[in-house]
Amino acid sequence: MENFLLYSFVSWLVIIAGIILTAFIFGIAIDIFANLKTRNALKPVVALQDQAGNWYIIPKELEMDFNEMVYSTNSNKTDIFDFVTTFGKYKLGKDISKAPLYAKIK
Repeated sequence: MENFLLYSFVSWLVIIAGIILTAFIFGIAIDIFANLKTRNALKPVVALQDQAGNWYIIPKELEMDFNEMVYSTNSNKTDIFDFVTTFGKYKLGKDISKAPLYAKIK
């Protein structure tokens, strides 16, 4: 009788652990799918130039920061480093026509 109760208890524990694990894996799968959808979504961008004539395609939400940094009158090494760190990855150079551009056409 003791063995039966022990096996019954262990069986229920395995079933409950399986249900919890399945729910956990299903939750992770939903999170991964949601992240893939938002990662591949087109985001609003703007094309802007710095004072040297270099073009940048930057996220729309960074436009104000870009303009503040480009047109600030006090340019020191720290400001330049901050600008390059923040916007260097968006730099296209002087010829915007060579940039790959994508648009969501309605």
